[in-house]
Amino acid sequence: MNLLDVNYRWTNVEFSPGCHYRFPDAISSYMKEHYRGPSVYRWFVWTPTQGISAFYVGETENLARRIQHYLKPGPKQATNLRLKKYFEEACQRGARVEVESLEFEPFR
Repeated sequence: MNLLDVNYRWTNVEFSPGCHYRFPDAISSYMKEHYRGPSVYRWFVWTPTQGISAFYVGETENLARRIQHYLKPGPKQATNLRLKKYFEEACQRGARVEVESLEFEPFR
């Protein structure tokens, strides 16, 4: 039997150093610089009373550009349109919507 052991952790996507990105903030120049590569990411909706109540996991070749697509989806981007609406409704209810990126050590 082969065993694969991967060390990983989820890290907050930052708007600026030390400041978590929150939907629907615009993409910052810091994000364009630091999140322009491939990523596995997850969105989550958080409230103080319920904690984390929802996740969406995806992958992309350019995380900053992918986040921008959630902010301004094209008319035929069904998933982006659906999630944008869900995130906007969550924000209207007082929830925080944030995104994290998966970091892991290289493996073969």
